[in-house]
Amino acid sequence: MKEPARTWPDGRPLGGENGYPTVWAEYTLYCQAKMVAREMLKAQRGNREAVFAQWEGRLPGVTRERVREALQELSGA
Repeated sequence: MKEPARTWPDGRPLGGENGYPTVWAEYTLYCQAKMVAREMLKAQRGNREAVFAQWEGRLPGVTRERVREALQELSGA
């Protein structure tokens, strides 16, 4: 079996998760939380908790803290 690459073709080492820089992994988690926050805003006020519960275990970036920050950002507060 061929050994996986440890560096980019220009010699830079691979970093972060799955060969991507750590910043990209953090941004992915942020985007997941922001997507859930948008879905929550689309739902009626009483159903927002259900929307959160639907996504909570399925996406690693969906935590109450991250979604709360995304909701604040999207609402402009």
